[in-house]
Amino acid sequence: MMPHRDPLSGDRWVFRCDHCDHCYRTAARSRLQAELYAQVNGWATEPKTLCPGCATLFVGETSSLTPSADSS
Repeated sequence: MMPHRDPLSGDRWVFRCDHCDHCYRTAARSRLQAELYAQVNGWATEPKTLCPGCATLFVGETSSLTPSADSS
């Protein structure tokens, strides 16, 4: 889900994991600043929004599909 401002949480930026529904909220002034804060805290924001746990699983799944240099 794209980050958005949530008036119920004090107009903070909210990131919701596209895979597991975890949320991250930050009181940043702009969307760019909010995305940088999320990335510093382990969140992946492009192409999907993923929490640190799901981002780790996603990176592990894609890296295992890439052939290693030893397999030639």
